[in-house]
Amino acid sequence: MLILPKIAIKDGASLYQFDGSVATPADIAAQFVKAGFSWLYIQSQDMALDEECIHSLRQIIDAVDVPVIFEGALKTLSDIDRLFAEGVSRVILNNIALTDHNFIQEACAHYPDQIAMHLHSTGGKVDSGVAQFDLGKIGANIHDYGAYALFYSDDAALDLTRLVALRKSCQAPIFYANKLASVEELLAIASIAGDHNIAGALVGESFYNGAIDPAHALQIGSGLSLYQQKSNDN
Repeated sequence: MLILPKIAIKDGASLYQFDGSVATPADIAAQFVKAGFSWLYIQSQDMALDEECIHSLRQIIDAVDVPVIFEGALKTLSDIDRLFAEGVSRVILNNIALTDHNFIQEACAHYPDQIAMHLHSTGGKVDSGVAQFDLGKIGANIHDYGAYALFYSDDAALDLTRLVALRKSCQAPIFYANKLASVEELLAIASIAGDHNIAGALVGESFYNGAIDPAHALQIGSGLSLYQQKSNDN
């Protein structure tokens, strides 16, 4: 199961810091790679892909030698073209992209196996800012759009039953992208990942506040036995 460390950026700066320190997004990216992560997930919380965002992204890509995934408020194919030109390996479209389903299909057609969707739901509804969509129906259509995976989050606590149900309705692999409160929650997801094609989990704030240790997360991602043995030894 792939564990993706998230670096959330806004106005060129990281929204999360380790131990109250102040580090650039590129410095944080380098720390994650040094810890052993093989992919990085950059989530821009800016309302548009502006030059400040591109500058931070370029610094991250220059600082590391692992593939970078980027999620942001993307609305045009030219935005996606620019991201790939900068060296991004995968692009994630979020709720905002649902305002134009043709845009999603066009992006997936231009970049096969490099575009995924991140759907954040509230009460089973996905709000694009213009209209609301049923999470299950959109999830079932993700593969038809051409997206290689679905990143899923909502306003509720971890519910494995709901996660499995969404996976059954969706032909594409699923990454759990909700906030994880503890290493036990990450273990719970890993315990069902193999049977239900849960491709991975996105971990953000919990890495920064110490709720989940990066080394433990990597052990869980590579196989439960290593982490379980460590837990037994303690």
